[in-house]
Amino acid sequence: ETLSWTSLGLFTFNNI
Repeated sequence: ETLSWTSLGLFTFNNI
């Protein structure tokens, strides 16, 4: 569950 939001956060951070 925590990995789900973490993966998304990392993806967004990489997009920036």
